[in-house]
Amino acid sequence: MSQQTPHRSEGLQLKLLGGFQVTIGTRVVQDADWRLRKAKAIVKLLALAPGRQVHREQLIEMLWPDLDASAGLNNLHKTLYAARRALAPESPVSGRFLRFENDVLELAHAEEISIDTEAFESAAAKARKTGDINAYRQAIAIYSGDLLPEDRYEDWAQSRREELRTLYHTLLMELAALYEAAGEITNAIESLSRVVASDPAEEAAQARLMRLYVLSGHRHHALRQYQRLRDVLQREMGVEPQLVTQQVYQEILDGDVQLPVAEESPSIPVSHTLKPRQFAQGSLVGREAEIELVEEALEGLFAGEGNALFLGGESGVGKSRLALEIADRAAHRGGISLLGAAYEGESQLPYGPFIEALEDFAYRASPETMRALLAQPHGEIFRLLPGQWHARHPGFQKIAPQTADRQVIFTAAVTFLQHLGSWNPVVLVQDDLHAADEACIQLLHYLARSSAQPPLLIVGTFRAEEAGVGTPLSEFLALARRHRILSRVDVGRLSRQESDYLVVKTLGASYVDSVAFNAIYDIAEGNPFYTEETVRAFQEEGRLRQVDGRWQLEDTSGTLPGILREVVAVRMGRLQSTTQNVLRLAAVIGRDVPYDVLKSASRVPEDELLADLDEALDRQVMEESEQGYRFVHPVHRSVLYQGLSRPRLQSLHGQVAEGLEALYESRASEHAEVLAHHHAMGSTPWRAIPYILSAARHAASVFANEQALRLYQQGVDLINAHPAHSDATALPCFLEEMADVMRRTGQAETSLPLYEEALERSLAADDLQAAGRIRGKAALNAMTAGKLDQASDLLHKAMETVGETYPAEVVVASTYYQLAQLHWHSARHNEALEAAEKALELAHSAGDEKAQAHAYEVMALACHSLGDWQKGIEYELNRSEMGVSGFDTDQAFDAHL
Repeated sequence: MSQQTPHRSEGLQLKLLGGFQVTIGTRVVQDADWRLRKAKAIVKLLALAPGRQVHREQLIEMLWPDLDASAGLNNLHKTLYAARRALAPESPVSGRFLRFENDVLELAHAEEISIDTEAFESAAAKARKTGDINAYRQAIAIYSGDLLPEDRYEDWAQSRREELRTLYHTLLMELAALYEAAGEITNAIESLSRVVASDPAEEAAQARLMRLYVLSGHRHHALRQYQRLRDVLQREMGVEPQLVTQQVYQEILDGDVQLPVAEESPSIPVSHTLKPRQFAQGSLVGREAEIELVEEALEGLFAGEGNALFLGGESGVGKSRLALEIADRAAHRGGISLLGAAYEGESQLPYGPFIEALEDFAYRASPETMRALLAQPHGEIFRLLPGQWHARHPGFQKIAPQTADRQVIFTAAVTFLQHLGSWNPVVLVQDDLHAADEACIQLLHYLARSSAQPPLLIVGTFRAEEAGVGTPLSEFLALARRHRILSRVDVGRLSRQESDYLVVKTLGASYVDSVAFNAIYDIAEGNPFYTEETVRAFQEEGRLRQVDGRWQLEDTSGTLPGILREVVAVRMGRLQSTTQNVLRLAAVIGRDVPYDVLKSASRVPEDELLADLDEALDRQVMEESEQGYRFVHPVHRSVLYQGLSRPRLQSLHGQVAEGLEALYESRASEHAEVLAHHHAMGSTPWRAIPYILSAARHAASVFANEQALRLYQQGVDLINAHPAHSDATALPCFLEEMADVMRRTGQAETSLPLYEEALERSLAADDLQAAGRIRGKAALNAMTAGKLDQASDLLHKAMETVGETYPAEVVVASTYYQLAQLHWHSARHNEALEAAEKALELAHSAGDEKAQAHAYEVMALACHSLGDWQKGIEYELNRSEMGVSGFDTDQAFDAHL
């Protein structure tokens, strides 16, 4: 071991990064100690120079370029004396740290000197050699800022400054890559953010940061990052971001940024190929009893026992938060949690909450997982997903079947969940079921009866006050409880003690004045959401403040209104006017607000839109979602929506409708339900009519009959209200198809007046083909209802109208077929056989196999009734040989038995 030098404890430490500082032992050299500014410059130059030494001519040239050699040398000696005196005031001529020999000035006694730039470069070299994360962190920690920022305009410092800054950025970029590879996305974001903070125009870092924001679930931050980069480049260089950066931005808009997933093999469960998701958010207070039930349900689930758990209670009481806690706990145990919800005030698609759960799964599953699932028979369930999902996955659409039979859908749903359950237990959360459509409730009933098989835990939430007697949900709950296929939990309000504890957690402090506790509880009365919103409102007003470490309610002269809606309205009023405008538009779109829809409808520059959304996020009115944004609570949306005047409401709905049409262009029919809703609520409601028809037909095709009838009636009402804006054939079309749905659900007598009105409208429009078709349907309904005279009158009028020479042979064949049924039903079997034979002749001429099969069926019935069993069997076999799938027994058999 070498002998320690006498002055080691008084070593010289030079700090150049982030600002110049000299320390000798424990003494910091003050600015006044230098006396001459260039005395400091000499020490800086030596610290940066190779070998820590500089020739006197170089020093004079850099520090006094305008002086001659003699004057420069004289200044050098004076400045050197000042520097030595600052470093060693007790012996300024000794040259302990500054030695001047042979015209060369150098920092002496290397073992006593440490310089942070040298330490940084040494640590950086070690980190890059070892690839160790901790080594990178230690090296980066040394870089406390750019080199000598106070000398930013000195030529002798600029190149070295850029060199060190580049090394610093390189370390941060490499550390971010190491973090990302280790799955530590948050740390990777922090590293890249430091690069961007140092150099906002660093595109490579910006592009990687945007991608990482999306992968961490912060899509909004990614969009904002791109806008900041674009602003910097335009302001400083007058250019746009590079093409590769623009492509990353477009991928974010399109939702195509994917998380890296592990390579799949048959032994890897599907949950390992899902993007991670944190389901539960916010405080969970005072739910010990409910959590105990939850844990029992989860233990049963992971032991192979399915169940259904339904959480009921008032708005804001914490049902959804508890449901998300179940999903979160299941996911942390390795289960598969799927989340869907119904939304109030929005036009519901059939099976809406279940479809959203499917979308949630499909969004987080890898393409390989989706292909494996869609290759199975249960892949049919994914045909329920909206058209835009299939557009992004064209290969998947070809796998989906075309049938819309309800039983097929139900069976596919159970089989799909069973398939997932064979890998991991499944939790299906269906939130706010009081707003769900009838088809979804029936599907949940079917799943609940089958929940023991996957195994599956169904978690439903609903508002008790909106699940009254007679609603589909109340009937389901009563029936399911009677059959013991679900457990119901009534989620109540918090106790006073629990409410106070929630206040403490919301404020993030231990000491709250009793006056504040009392005032908050008087308003919220133990409702968790109301409690949190009241606390935030008091804070934003400045009435609830910290004084000497204790939160106090300073102004007790007035209280917030007892209705939370008014509390939220006050909060909304404090937002900037532009932010309020964006939120009003978002409220018209719905509870969930896809960013591309909001952007298309907003008509403002994207950077301004994102700035307004920044405030909405900061104030916790909105939160980010996978597709864009979401109101933190339905009350937020309700306050904004109901506060709109009628003209403003119509204008915004029209604005959203036009934005959707511009966004989807030729694919607008895939979004018929939402387009119909917004146009109908707008100032030109007749524009909703074609979309309503498309949506009604879709609902009817999946046997969501009540939904279809509601839509058809809405279309009829709009046409009657705006006759000048609709085609003459539109009303009979709506009436006919509405009657078809009613007839299919056994409402023959009720549908008959609709057919009669549709017939009258078709004749008025001179649409004889439609009139013939509608007469036939009306006649069949009349026969089914036992009104044979009315049926006979309708069919004879049909024959008079179309005649045998009418070019639409299929329509004529159908009329003869229905006439044959009438004769058979009236026991005129010979006439029935004659009419059926005529129907067969015309159907054969038209090449319509289904119509031929119908004719054979009635011919067989007539022969059986006449006692000619052999001929009847022959006709029945002929009918069977037609191979017509989906034979309509309602028309050819049920009406006569």
